[in-house]
Amino acid sequence: MKRIVCGVDEAGYGPNLGPLVIAATAWRADPTVGHDAFFELMECLLKDDEAVGFRGLRIGDSKIVYQSGKGLHELERSVLTLLAPLGIRPSTLEQLLGDLGVDLEAIQREEPWYFEHPVQLPVACETEELERTLDTCLTSEVWERIGLESVRLQYVTPAKFNRHLEGENKAAVLSSQSLSLVEQLLTSVGLTPSAALTVLMDRHGGRKTYADLLTEQFGEFTFLIEESPKVSRYRLGQMDVEFHVQGERYLPVAVSSMIAKYIRELSMLSFNRYWQSRLDGLKSTAGYPGDARRYYDEIAPILKKQKVRRELIWRAK
Repeated sequence: MKRIVCGVDEAGYGPNLGPLVIAATAWRADPTVGHDAFFELMECLLKDDEAVGFRGLRIGDSKIVYQSGKGLHELERSVLTLLAPLGIRPSTLEQLLGDLGVDLEAIQREEPWYFEHPVQLPVACETEELERTLDTCLTSEVWERIGLESVRLQYVTPAKFNRHLEGENKAAVLSSQSLSLVEQLLTSVGLTPSAALTVLMDRHGGRKTYADLLTEQFGEFTFLIEESPKVSRYRLGQMDVEFHVQGERYLPVAVSSMIAKYIRELSMLSFNRYWQSRLDGLKSTAGYPGDARRYYDEIAPILKKQKVRRELIWRAK
């Protein structure tokens, strides 16, 4: 029986500027492999091997793998290595988004600041280093028991986020966008909720109950298995859906977290280049509350001149 384990996580839930990026990964797994054993199986690829000159992949919570003061190198090296066997070898951010199912034209019409100044990839690694890492990873026996099958992305710009806020609260927007992404991911690997699969996610904004949302999204009755302080579990057909506190301890969620964070950081790089090309001396922002207000106030005269409506660039919540 084919068994799939999906992981879903986001980057950019808190900021006022820039996109909310949600990534979902689908992993093929031997039926005997529990989803809590993925890290153990991949241990050989996570360790440095000085004898052959291999530097292990760094996989974990993106907040740990990526720290702004240390740059994108480790995050980029691991993300691009994992994506390459799927045939995803982008040379620009725009190409990467397209490879992961993002509707680029829809974004460009409303928010061109993510694409005017192309971000060439890789930005922090040498291509030769990536190829060496990939060569070692591809020959690993671990892929006989688990393997990345598909990746999909939900790229929620402020304009899109604000439209959804008109009928939902912030946590509900994250939940609905995440579940919509799961449905896209299952379609990409030819599965339906009736297949044997497990979907793992982080809790959404502290929310503990998801049964109604699952039924609405997938059109199947949702059985409640558990709603506790640490986890909410449900079953639809043969699909188990679990929302965990600290879900990044599961490798499929950790990889999704890293992909989302990588794309969010690249997006902010492009975003800053756009506005800095129009305002000399403008200091870059990560888009989080506080500094986002400073940044918005500084570019406000340009927004007025270009007739950019506030809701296209500033996330209301």
